[in-house]
Amino acid sequence: MNVKTIGIALLVLVAASFALMGNAAAAAQYVSPGDSIQAAINGAADGDTIVLMDGDYVENVIVNKSVAIMSYGQYNYFDVQGYVDQGFLWWVYNTNVIDFTFEYDGAVAVAAADDKLSVFTVESDNVLIMNIQMDYTDSGTVDYYTRTYQYIPMWILWDHTHYDWEYIIYDNPMTITGAYKSDAAGVEVVNATGTQLINLVSYGNDNGIKLTEATDTYIEDVEMNDNNKEGLLATGCDGIAVYDSVVVNSGKRGVEIEDSANVEMDGVLVLDSGKDNIEMVAVDGVTMFNVVSDNANKNGMSLDACTDVNIEQSAVFGSGRAGLYMNACDGTMVDGFEAADNDNYGLKIMYTDNIAFSNIDAHDNDENIKMHDCTGCTGMVSTP
Repeated sequence: MNVKTIGIALLVLVAASFALMGNAAAAAQYVSPGDSIQAAINGAADGDTIVLMDGDYVENVIVNKSVAIMSYGQYNYFDVQGYVDQGFLWWVYNTNVIDFTFEYDGAVAVAAADDKLSVFTVESDNVLIMNIQMDYTDSGTVDYYTRTYQYIPMWILWDHTHYDWEYIIYDNPMTITGAYKSDAAGVEVVNATGTQLINLVSYGNDNGIKLTEATDTYIEDVEMNDNNKEGLLATGCDGIAVYDSVVVNSGKRGVEIEDSANVEMDGVLVLDSGKDNIEMVAVDGVTMFNVVSDNANKNGMSLDACTDVNIEQSAVFGSGRAGLYMNACDGTMVDGFEAADNDNYGLKIMYTDNIAFSNIDAHDNDENIKMHDCTGCTGMVSTP
């Protein structure tokens, strides 16, 4: 499991990295509610850090310089309710328990002034947007509130192994909302390289995060919740890494990635999408590790015309159609995968070449496994 800790060292590293970008006089600019984030960016140089002080901001921001935009936030502004066992959300064998709510009351909230435009539009390379929770009473420490989901156990009957899935988000993420028309997004990245989005909540937008022809985008500890269309939408991108993130209650798809390459998802939970929870079309190079899909209206995971796919230690529950649907894919490995309680099929594999299965636990689906016209497939056969 790839769980990362963000602290003082990261701030030092970020500051150093931005300073090395060619701006020896990199500076921090502080913005307070009532001031303009855009004005601060306009007055900044590449490598500067824009620090958002506690409060609410209402504007649409064009990030057209290589800057870091950070909010610090104060302890215990972000509240979580409805969790079982102090924050643990358990999936037990053949039993699903989902009971949680979110309160978006972070210390820094940025809302769109024009609901037809994205809240943040990133147009420059090497942009960082993040919240870093600091304890103001002791500047030498970092104080985090930790929330954990776990998927435990998934018993593979013949070898009795189990896999743990956990998700940790840090206290008090920056909230981004209000871009809910015209296919706008909480954060939109257009033709930019090296964007990092860390510890954010993007909710109540048309799209939570929208990437168009972006390269090497890094998303960590981000919640994409209650967005009208897609939680994460990417088109024509190369290099998308999503770690330890949650996508909940998307009006259409939780994650939709098309015509892209080199996608990695690790520790991602996708719930309650109006269509597919995860849909990938014409993607070359997909790695999904510890990815859990639950309660998709259609397919839990849908891959069409994808190549070089690797799915490990992941699970799909409660889909309206298939748990894992693959069509016209080439070169796939699925290992340590559970599909349960899906309405049609646990796994539906069609016209797919060179796929290797191992440690598959498909149970309590209308039909557990359906395979049609698959060549070079090993490790699993179709069931009656």
